[in-house]
Amino acid sequence: MTMASNAPDNAEVRSLLDRLIRQSGESYAAISRRIGRNAAYVQQFIRRGTPRRLSELDRQRLALHFGISERALGAPDPAIRPDSARISIGDEACVLVPCIITRESTAIALNPALASSISGGNSEHLAGLMAEGDSMAPTIMPGNFMLFDMSVRHARCDGLYLLAGGARPFVRRLMLHPVSGRISIHADNPAYPAWADCEPSGVPVIGRLLWLAKAIG
Repeated sequence: MTMASNAPDNAEVRSLLDRLIRQSGESYAAISRRIGRNAAYVQQFIRRGTPRRLSELDRQRLALHFGISERALGAPDPAIRPDSARISIGDEACVLVPCIITRESTAIALNPALASSISGGNSEHLAGLMAEGDSMAPTIMPGNFMLFDMSVRHARCDGLYLLAGGARPFVRRLMLHPVSGRISIHADNPAYPAWADCEPSGVPVIGRLLWLAKAIG
């Protein structure tokens, strides 16, 4: 039986990578050199579709640099790789949820029922991130652990979303105007700037916050 992947198609990957590079202020050539390729490599991939797909190593390096899930760059859906998506701890099977970090590749093991409850039955799209900074305080504090639905690429309702950043993705509260559909971007900490009346296509959503864990006391 053949199982279909939910990974983004090549056009989506090229568009996302182009947007991330532009937002970072780096050049195609600089990103190419960062992943150990010749200066024209990334531009050829984005503009000409050559190579057709990113190699696993290129995908890993780019995902780590931009702080996003490899799935956003075309990695196979973990749902079709059960050996890497599930492990056993003792007698209990667990779901492995990848963590979005910038230094190394890691994952967190969750009880399948909990993962399904958090994700609405779509645990293959979950990814985790440890909060840094105080821009979303007091809602989210440094050291809090967050789980995101990484299949969300557009804000269709008010909520907390993960946005692509230059060095690391960040969380912001997005609010949609009920008539125009345009978006206001807010940090819960009033010391940080807000942006009103933004065009939805210009807001780099890469996930929606579903779950937040924090220490008490």
